[in-house]
Amino acid sequence: IQAVPFFEGKKKCLDYLKTEENVISWTAIITGPSFDWGMCLGFQGFNLSTKTATIVDGGNVRFTTTNIRQIARSIIAVLEHADDTVNEVVFVESFITTQHELLPVLEKVTREKWKIVEESSEEIRAFGARAFAEGNLMVGGGALLKALILGKDVSTDHTEVEGGIWNTRVGLPKENLEEEVRAIVGSAT
Repeated sequence: IQAVPFFEGKKKCLDYLKTEENVISWTAIITGPSFDWGMCLGFQGFNLSTKTATIVDGGNVRFTTTNIRQIARSIIAVLEHADDTVNEVVFVESFITTQHELLPVLEKVTREKWKIVEESSEEIRAFGARAFAEGNLMVGGGALLKALILGKDVSTDHTEVEGGIWNTRVGLPKENLEEEVRAIVGSAT
């Protein structure tokens, strides 16, 4: 919440639902950032058009990310497994990866060596906080999320959360990173 202040509303909502479990059932689905949509927007630090990789904090921070298709499947799966997922926080994913794992896949798929730019999550976070404070919510919010996801200070690797990843428990398929990157690059060109 401290890293991304606008998540406070989500936390308050979840806290409220937990207090009302005797009158309402709920399920929260946590996916991490969208992989396919985010990759097209350069959100994971990769600019598909310029073949530039902005590597944050060394690029070895593990993060969970999910394709929009897998997010849709997870909603269906939660409904199909309602007895198991009632009043639970359900963590799902397409991949748990790092920037350094993604870069060689992108270079293989594009058949090009990418330019690398190094950045620190502290710089990104400071920029995001300034932009957010100045009322530029999209730019500021995007930078705060980027620092959270790719930065070394907070883990967004869902294998480390209580209860772990639910993919197997709700029957979600395993996705192939290279195939997904190939589809994203193909649709972006």
